[in-house]
Amino acid sequence: MKQFISRIKKAFSSSPRVEEIEKLPGFELKNQDGELVNSKDIENALIYFYPKSGTSGCTKQACGLRDSIEEFNELGIDVYGVSTDPIEKQKEFHEENNLEFDILADPEGLAAERFGVLTKAGFAERTSFLVKNGEIVEVFRKVDPESHVKQVLECLD
Repeated sequence: MKQFISRIKKAFSSSPRVEEIEKLPGFELKNQDGELVNSKDIENALIYFYPKSGTSGCTKQACGLRDSIEEFNELGIDVYGVSTDPIEKQKEFHEENNLEFDILADPEGLAAERFGVLTKAGFAERTSFLVKNGEIVEVFRKVDPESHVKQVLECLD
């Protein structure tokens, strides 16, 4: 019971970093080029949900990850961005920012809902999931777009 209460307190704390271990929810989404990405094929990754492509905070977050992609690659971590924008918007966002990782379109919000980050307004909450061996090992909630990369890399050390 004590562990359960501790876990609930962590989940609802104001801290953006919450530890959880669970199986990666199933999804199949198209990337910016219209190619299917299936969660079954994801072993080690950072899957980050963000509200809307092209906005200042989402651009800062994506560019920060882009600028650190080599560090993630060296650690064997793939990066996937996900929002409820359509493929066309994701493609534009991907090209404008020279992103070197997939941006996935979730226009119906099905993946966002499975991950528990779909808001009432139909956007994804800014939350990231660190996946190792197909399991979620860390959850970063309400991340600051400017310090997000540092926060994740510190977790990987």
